[in-house]
Amino acid sequence: MSGTKAIIERIISDAREKAKEITDKAEYDKALRERADADWEKEYLEGERAMLKKECKDILERKQTLAELDKRKLLLKTKQDVVDKILDTALKILTELPKKEYLKFVIGLIGKYAEDGDQIILSKDKVLSAKDFEGEGICKDKKLSASKDSGDFVGGVMLSNPVCDKDLSFKTLLDESRESLVAQITSELFN
Repeated sequence: MSGTKAIIERIISDAREKAKEITDKAEYDKALRERADADWEKEYLEGERAMLKKECKDILERKQTLAELDKRKLLLKTKQDVVDKILDTALKILTELPKKEYLKFVIGLIGKYAEDGDQIILSKDKVLSAKDFEGEGICKDKKLSASKDSGDFVGGVMLSNPVCDKDLSFKTLLDESRESLVAQITSELFN
């Protein structure tokens, strides 16, 4: 039996070696799979990290762009407010001219734009009256008359005839010159 026992022990020993080889191979394969899984997870996480980093950068760039646009809009609004304030002040200065200068300015406008027979409509601020135009050379030469009624505007005059009316109110004159005035004001103030 010693021979049989040796054979059995040899078979058991071979089986144990084979089992150990199979177990080692299984553990090795498992380790390879785990490593492959870990490598895949690492690559996946690196990819996610890179994507999140790019997304954060894009969000930051968009926020910076929006902030820059908001800054420019605010600056433009401020500039527009300053220009509006200057034009409002100009209108106030014109309407508050001393009567002699006011009349001289209005007569200059009338001389430039009046046609024969026009009627002068005075502003509701009543700085000037029809009497102020009596005896004025341009009014006599062009046979202009001043209306007893005033127009619904402040500063300046309107010229009226059957064909057309000419609005020479200070506000209208400033509004018509606004584009060139804005360009000049912004050039002087903001450059």
